[in-house]
Amino acid sequence: ARGEALARGRGCGSCHMEDFRGQKHVPRIAHQREDYLALALKSYRDNKRTGTDTSMNEAMYRVSDADIAALAHFLAHR
Repeated sequence: ARGEALARGRGCGSCHMEDFRGQKHVPRIAHQREDYLALALKSYRDNKRTGTDTSMNEAMYRVSDADIAALAHFLAHR
């Protein structure tokens, strides 16, 4: 429930679509491996994973490890 609230509150569905299936250049985040999602989200937060679009770095700014774990769990089991 915490992960779902975070995903909705942080607006993940605005880019990744409401069901988190992704679109065009925005990747699918539903049903990904939980450990992969947690690592990717932490990497964005810590500015270790960047690209031409820095929106994910901004979206993950100051998100705690506990909240990242909740998000990754929710998305992996979506």
